[in-house]
Amino acid sequence: MHAHQHHACNFNGLMSLYETNYMLLRSLIPCVVGVDNQTVSSVNGGQDLFLQVIEHNKYTSCISLTHRFREKDAAVALPGLTIRIYFDACQAEVVSWQGRENFAGLNAHSFSRLPSVKAKWQVNLFLGKWLQYCLKIGHRFERSNPRAIGCRALTETY
Repeated sequence: MHAHQHHACNFNGLMSLYETNYMLLRSLIPCVVGVDNQTVSSVNGGQDLFLQVIEHNKYTSCISLTHRFREKDAAVALPGLTIRIYFDACQAEVVSWQGRENFAGLNAHSFSRLPSVKAKWQVNLFLGKWLQYCLKIGHRFERSNPRAIGCRALTETY
């Protein structure tokens, strides 16, 4: 069974997706604070995976995770996800996709500026499947400084 097959498209399913995505991120990035603010994971036969640590606080971190594709004379960042990691709740959620915070393009029937549960569920389901793929082909971000002061592993409890 795949990790996301049991997640219903409702609030409870969304919270479950956040927990699953946290666990997948924990495998991909064992220590957020221990990696450089901008780093790249390269694997044979796969696209490079770019990680940027945008901010780090005691209970949360915000990261950007993407591939970069060459298109004519420019580099295009896809999927261009910004992810907030909640260490105390053991959850991770997509807070923006391609610079959009309301995911309006994902839900044509949304009449609100706030993202619907369905739109959040769709983009977070994508995150989980994409993280599974990245891990399957061998991506992983190791600590650049194993003795980093204040290194908070995603496995720590609060």
